[in-house]
Amino acid sequence: MKKSVVLPVQDEHGLCPFEPGQLDKDLKLISEFGYDGVELGITDPNSVSVRKITEKLRDNELKLSALTTGQAYGVEGISITERDPGKRKMARDRLKSHIDFAADFEDVPVIIGSLRGDGKSNPPRRWLTQNLSDIAQYAESQKVNIAFEPLNRYESSLVNTVKEALDVIEEVGSPRMGVLFDTFHANIEESSIAESIEVASKKLIYVHLADSNRWAPGYGHIDFSKVFSTLDNAGYEGFCSLESLPRPDKEVCLEAPFEI
Repeated sequence: MKKSVVLPVQDEHGLCPFEPGQLDKDLKLISEFGYDGVELGITDPNSVSVRKITEKLRDNELKLSALTTGQAYGVEGISITERDPGKRKMARDRLKSHIDFAADFEDVPVIIGSLRGDGKSNPPRRWLTQNLSDIAQYAESQKVNIAFEPLNRYESSLVNTVKEALDVIEEVGSPRMGVLFDTFHANIEESSIAESIEVASKKLIYVHLADSNRWAPGYGHIDFSKVFSTLDNAGYEGFCSLESLPRPDKEVCLEAPFEI
């Protein structure tokens, strides 16, 4: 199991201990805390230099663990299930740009969470699956994995549980598409976090860590010793990435997940 943390490159991500605009300082701090990688939050990959990111990661002995894409939904209001077909196309194109960016690194998944949309306009299910199929086919051509994340009901009505995510993945039918398991969302939607990890295990490609209140692990009521033992028993060897609010504070957040 490898340690990672979400770090925004553009715009406010919100769900991490960091704010954008101080990338060099934060990378140095993350490295000093013994992390293996960072999950970068990038709104528009076309405006970020792969070369510069590569150099900054190398200088701090960190790997790129994943690309998170949800800022494009929060900032620009685009998603693959928007009623406006132009916005759906913008979301597809943006995700393909993320895939292109990830392809320049080794084994870096592109996360689809909020960019699937919140479902408030009651979009046809086919918009979700057809667009995911199109994106997954492109990911196959670039040899990049897609990490599809179940979200809790308060953030989206589209795919809330691991079982629902697996059903969508089966419908899409791409070997490049797997599950991102998030402890915060699972705490709301799953009857058992441990059992849902076991259900996800064969398609599990990434993990997000946050406690029940979105604070750092250990400051809510999720049993993280059970989370880690279940991941270990499932043979998971990928990244576990901290995606919490900056509470209690940045340094405590960086220490907390792996001291349990």
